[in-house]
Amino acid sequence: GSVLRVLMVAILLFSCAGCGQRGNPHPVNPVKARELLKTTMDAWKSGKKPEEMPLGEPPIVVQDFDWMQGKKLTNYVVTPQDAETGANLTCQVTLHLEDSDGNVEEKAVYYVVGTSPKYSVFRDAR
Repeated sequence: GSVLRVLMVAILLFSCAGCGQRGNPHPVNPVKARELLKTTMDAWKSGKKPEEMPLGEPPIVVQDFDWMQGKKLTNYVVTPQDAETGANLTCQVTLHLEDSDGNVEEKAVYYVVGTSPKYSVFRDAR
């Protein structure tokens, strides 16, 4: 009986070896993340709409309320420092925006960029 019990425990341990890993995305690729952020900012600056981004090459899921509200991006500066937080890269960007009335504003914001399983660029709410 004890051999069977040891075998059962061993089977349970091995069958659960990857249990905690399931569904966890891969660590972020910081080089790719910065590339995706630049692609996204350049697309906004060139006049693209956020809903066009998932259809582009590469497909990127984007969320930015200023962009979604139709503000124009006239310029941007990505801060060299960034922070890897597991599956994402958090980057600070200074945006130069213009609304439909021609009002110009500059604001420092953060983007959370993901490289796995999908490419994503989301504006951080902070």
